[in-house]
Amino acid sequence: MMLNAKPEDLARLKFTPEEALKRAVANLKRSYGAPTAVPLPGPGTLMHVTGKAGDLDSSYVLDRAFWSRLLKRHPDGIVAAVPERAALLFTPLSEAETVAALGKAVSGIHESAKAMRVSSALYLYKDERWTVFQPAQAKR
Repeated sequence: MMLNAKPEDLARLKFTPEEALKRAVANLKRSYGAPTAVPLPGPGTLMHVTGKAGDLDSSYVLDRAFWSRLLKRHPDGIVAAVPERAALLFTPLSEAETVAALGKAVSGIHESAKAMRVSSALYLYKDERWTVFQPAQAKR
C-alpha cells in the first residue's frame, strides 16, 4: 500500500517537500533495494525499472540519482512512462521509434491496470528534472 503525506504531515514532521522526497526515496531503497533497469524484448532500447517490490516499481521515478546517472549516458534525455504502480518504463529520447511505440502503448497499459493506474502520460527527464513529454491520453 502506498502512503501519501499531506502538507500538515510535513509541517508536523518539520520536513520541506524536498526533504520528504529524499527520505521517501531512501526508505524505498532501504526496504526494496536500488532500482535496476532491465531490457524488454523487441527492437530498440525499452527498459523496465524494477526493485524488490514489484507493486511499487513506479516509485523509483522519484529517485533523481538513478535518473541522473542514466542522463549521463543519454544526454539528449530519457522518456519514461508510469502507467501503473508496477510499471516504470523508459527509453532514450534519441530512439525516436521506441519513443513513438511507448507513446502508443502507454494508454493501453494504463487502461488495463484498473485500480493500480498511475498515468497515461509520457515524461521527459532532462536537465535534471521531469517535464511532460506527451500529455495524458483520454480514455478510449
